[in-house]
Amino acid sequence: MNGNAGLPATATEGRVTANLQTELTVKQAAELTGVSERMVYLARRLAGLGCPDLVQQCRDGTLSLNKALEIAEGRKPPTSWDRLVRVWNAATDDDRGRFIIYVRALVKESES
Repeated sequence: MNGNAGLPATATEGRVTANLQTELTVKQAAELTGVSERMVYLARRLAGLGCPDLVQQCRDGTLSLNKALEIAEGRKPPTSWDRLVRVWNAATDDDRGRFIIYVRALVKESES
């Protein structure tokens, strides 16, 4: 007997140790539920915000996890302008030049 009566024991490198792990790792939770590790992190974040109604809606499939986090954290989804600016800032000078030529052609076309 290992002196830890009632505790599950695991053999590790030839010695017996008590396995006191009570929670799943993120990787284990992701594998068990069939989702990505990122989704497990996001779900944990939502659960920690104390919004059981949003958690339940996610479980029911009536609300996406990302949308629930937006609501819980008071974030607003990016507007089309925000997305355009983000893409513009990430674009190369060549891409920006091509885009300007494209927009000028559209403006010229609408004026005729």
